[in-house]
Amino acid sequence: MNDVKKALMDKILKGNHEVPIICVPIVERGKADIISTIKECMNNNTEAVEWRVDFFEEYNSLAEIKDVLEAVKDYTENMLFIYTVRTKPQGGEIELDETNLMKLYNVAVESETVDFIDMECFSMKLANAEVQRIQKSGKKVIISHHEFNETPNEQVLKNIFEELNNTKADVVKIAVMPQNSNDVVKLLKFTCDIKDEYPDRPVITISMGKLGVVSRLMGEVFGSVLTFATMEKQSAPGQLTQNQVKEILEVIHKA
Repeated sequence: MNDVKKALMDKILKGNHEVPIICVPIVERGKADIISTIKECMNNNTEAVEWRVDFFEEYNSLAEIKDVLEAVKDYTENMLFIYTVRTKPQGGEIELDETNLMKLYNVAVESETVDFIDMECFSMKLANAEVQRIQKSGKKVIISHHEFNETPNEQVLKNIFEELNNTKADVVKIAVMPQNSNDVVKLLKFTCDIKDEYPDRPVITISMGKLGVVSRLMGEVFGSVLTFATMEKQSAPGQLTQNQVKEILEVIHKA
């Protein structure tokens, strides 16, 4: 890992109130388009990419996944690479049982390209053991949970966080869907409370959809260490483009 990537990694793992890392989701279906988009990200000095393997038309071929990871290795020397398999219950594209999900994680474990593996906490019966297994390989783990129908109340959010946090993954990610502006405020306050209670804990929180756009821009203030923005295609509702987010984050930081 070179100095550029190490600095980006440290910025996330220290969990400080800094300008959030901007991550671009890669949601193309074909191999050539995936490789081309990641190369474009490199040329645009993108800080991090998240490959959504569930969008890949050959997701059921471990060999094809390995080929993609090897093909983009040189393009990701100066950016973080997050490997994500999102299942349908968590807003993804594919249905997978735990055995096959672990097989896809294993491809990432063995790849030199991957820095973080996003793991769905409640898709694994023994999430703690799987987190530890992945970490022993040298990879970092983002333990995640998505609520696409609602923003739970404060106590439920806290309970979800505690379950994710207890896995001892490197980063905790929680994304929720707001029904009104109060839900967005609820998510931001929850993020702030978590950072007050666990100041060294890296967290990613997102209020999704158009209502929640502000949550993608206020990480430096409330404590979310990473935000998602697009090159073109969205992987979740409410995402802005990388250039838009970068400009807004810089304005907030300077202020």
